Amino acid sequence: MSDLRESLQVLRPRDWSEIPIDTLDTLLRDIFSHARNIVDSVPPPPGGMDFASSHRILTSVNSAASAADMVPSPARPPPPDENCMAMRKAWGKPIKLGLNTDYGASMYKMAGHDRHGAWFARTSVHEGMGFTKWKKAMEREHAESLKVKGGPGEGAVRGLGCDNRLESLVVDGVGRLEVIQLSAQFPGPVTPREFLTLLLIQDWEMNDPQPAARYYMTVSIPTEHPGAPPRDGLVRGYYESVEMIREIPLAPYKPNSKASKNNSEFAGMRRYEYAEDDDPETNPVQWIMITRSDPGGGIPRFMVERNTPASIVDGMGKFLNWACSLEEIPPEDEDLEAAPSPYLEKRESALDSRRSSYVDDGPSDFVTPQEKTAEELFPPRTGVINYLANAAQFAIDNYAPNLVHNGLTSLIAESQSVENESLSSSDSTSTSSFKSFNTQPSHVDKTPQNPFSPVSTDLNLSLKSRPDSLHSDNTTGTTGTIGTMASNRKIDKELAKLEAKRQALDKSMEKTRQRHETRAAEASKKSERDAERAKARLEKETRKREEKHAKELRRLEEKREREERRAEEKRRKAVEKDEVLRVERERDEVKRELGGLKDEVELLRELVKTLQRENTWLAKKVGDLGGTESLREWREKKGAMRTEATQGSEEKVEV
Repeated sequence: MSDLRESLQVLRPRDWSEIPIDTLDTLLRDIFSHARNIVDSVPPPPGGMDFASSHRILTSVNSAASAADMVPSPARPPPPDENCMAMRKAWGKPIKLGLNTDYGASMYKMAGHDRHGAWFARTSVHEGMGFTKWKKAMEREHAESLKVKGGPGEGAVRGLGCDNRLESLVVDGVGRLEVIQLSAQFPGPVTPREFLTLLLIQDWEMNDPQPAARYYMTVSIPTEHPGAPPRDGLVRGYYESVEMIREIPLAPYKPNSKASKNNSEFAGMRRYEYAEDDDPETNPVQWIMITRSDPGGGIPRFMVERNTPASIVDGMGKFLNWACSLEEIPPEDEDLEAAPSPYLEKRESALDSRRSSYVDDGPSDFVTPQEKTAEELFPPRTGVINYLANAAQFAIDNYAPNLVHNGLTSLIAESQSVENESLSSSDSTSTSSFKSFNTQPSHVDKTPQNPFSPVSTDLNLSLKSRPDSLHSDNTTGTTGTIGTMASNRKIDKELAKLEAKRQALDKSMEKTRQRHETRAAEASKKSERDAERAKARLEKETRKREEKHAKELRRLEEKREREERRAEEKRRKAVEKDEVLRVERERDEVKRELGGLKDEVELLRELVKTLQRENTWLAKKVGDLGGTESLREWREKKGAMRTEATQGSEEKVEV
């Protein structure tokens, strides 16, 4: 843990005046060593398998046309040393991004414990873009925005645009140092920001010609430079980061002794000779970045840290879309006019002095002439150009320095077959030319020519300067002595150089034509792939829309059923409520009726009591007045009347 903190401290801001130019190599080696520890401390993405047992998912080189076509690879790099493995515990577990697209990246967060904010690390392994193209894209990224003139962040690939390059120093065998001025335009009313960065670059070719895997690393350290004071209208922020891409080789390799060391286009792959159907550009590439930033101003740190993971992933998509869309990535400074730094001027002056030492050596670098016969010097060939090539070959073999001898000999040997085909119709002319070349006067200057002296490109000038040698009527034979041929070495060398230039131009034209044909074929294949990809994308979108439509229909049907159930439940509850209300209403009515009946019964009871009292009083009065006998007679008379009525009804029934 303490080792990781110590390594992260090398990314703290440094003033340009504190950079030791005299011992720059020591400083860069120390920073790059700590940067490698920081990179190796980041855990790989979860899952995956060891590189020894992994296989490629994609077999075509640079097949991705956008970030969506990049494929996360299950391959994982070899584990680092035990110290770096122990430092991985400081990062903990990956944080959840909560984004729709994360491009297969894993994000980690670690507290800074230095009052300058938390560190964020992002790691991923991709297939779809080869290491060489990826490296060229990273080299070109700042130059792409540097050529665009405009406001803050104009022309930026990932949001930070390069406005100015203040320093550029190269330390042989270690790396490169640059001081660049960056700017960014934030959304909303936020003031644009500027960043002054000390950019350190290390390439596998600079540091280790034969590493276990190719890599490219950049280290960004905040700095202060006298040539870049704070600009009006911009708030200066600080940006610390380490970014690396490294290849995960999935196939064994062996040194390629036949590879040309002068071929810069394939310099990054010259040590590889892969098995059949195995291209190193199809190897997975691991992309790692460790960063933290302070935009300055009044933006709270918690807001910066909350939005950092999303901005990092968004930058991934922007870079991959830009890099994948480029068919060819130009060199880093091809279309820029960068002012050379004092260090570069010093190196150029050293190279110039080295070149002048080659010229001043004079005849000491020349090969001792060897005795050769005419048959060895000039095999039976026809054509004036072939003869001139023979003469140039003689001069190169006997008088040219080793450096020129090795270069021109192979060039002329490769061009002989083309010469025989293109100039086979000039046999008669070549015979007379051959004769005229062997009748040169013997007073020609025999001093060896400087191989680095300027060569005239005007053939007529050389011919007119020696009319007695090239237009002589003397035809003494087709063979001459070696001494006569040696006396004409100046003209022969000039003609050979002109022929070599012509052959070089022809080769360049042929390469250009082949490259154009290859591009046309690739464009045709790409259009077919794009059409197939578009068709597949359309079918996929159609399926998604159909599934979405069916899902929407199911959702609507379920909603309708829920509404129906809800309405039915509401009706049932309303009916139940009405029934309860009706019963309550009837109960209240019955209660009211019962209350009325009770009142009526009480009234009747009182009335009966009153009648009974009156009846008692009347009975007493009747008894007192002798009315008892009258009542008995009346009752008897009434009983007789009832008896007669009953007998009369019985007689009617019998009839």
